[in-house]
Amino acid sequence: MYNKDMPDKMSDYTKLIELQKIDLGLEDVSHRRETIPQQIQKEQESIKELNEEMEEMQEKLKQKQVELKIQNSKIDAEREKERDFRAQLLKMKTNAEYQAMQSQIEHQKNLVEELENHALDIMEEIENLKSGIPLRSKEIENSIAEIKRHINELKEEFTGIEHKRDMLNTARAKIKGEIRANYLKKYERLKSKGFLRIIVPVKEITDEKGDKEYVCTGCNSVVPFEAITDLKSGKEFQRCENCGRYLYIEEFDGKEV
Repeated sequence: MYNKDMPDKMSDYTKLIELQKIDLGLEDVSHRRETIPQQIQKEQESIKELNEEMEEMQEKLKQKQVELKIQNSKIDAEREKERDFRAQLLKMKTNAEYQAMQSQIEHQKNLVEELENHALDIMEEIENLKSGIPLRSKEIENSIAEIKRHINELKEEFTGIEHKRDMLNTARAKIKGEIRANYLKKYERLKSKGFLRIIVPVKEITDEKGDKEYVCTGCNSVVPFEAITDLKSGKEFQRCENCGRYLYIEEFDGKEV
């Protein structure tokens, strides 16, 4: 436990931890201020893609209907040719002419059958589209509604960001005035180096030999037992010898000690 005869240092620790929480909040606000517009744009692109998918399905249906109409026209034309060939068959004078026309009629019959089979395939595609479009349309409608709901939530969050940042900055200014200058200066110096967490807890682990030791959770370096003893006694502020961060025991996190 910390030495309760050291209230000033404990107070500084408590306030430095609180300052760090505020700074992490400001970092999150800054991050969200940058990422929310990107998220909104991405969601809007998703809506555009879903609408395009729906338009493509409708356009494909129209194309298939046109294709079927053209195919039926081809079938009618080839059937007419087959009828002409059959009419000419009765006029053939020699056996060779008769056989040649029979062959021509058979070829025409096969051609018509092939065209009809293709027309059936097109009709099947049309029916699948007609039955599938309403179902997919409903899915797309629901997806767009959900995306729009999320966009509105993001816009509301973005609207409140400036207010949240102002509140955090106000709280930061207040608590800075309550921390002794030398500790605050060290904190700000570490922060200027790009550290997100300047004050970190030490963690108790068991090494390969089964012995207990403590590590800095900022860089995972081993903390000497002398420093841990001083931390527990509240004798002095302790910093990691490797990364320079302030250290504290997990049980002391601005709570009762």
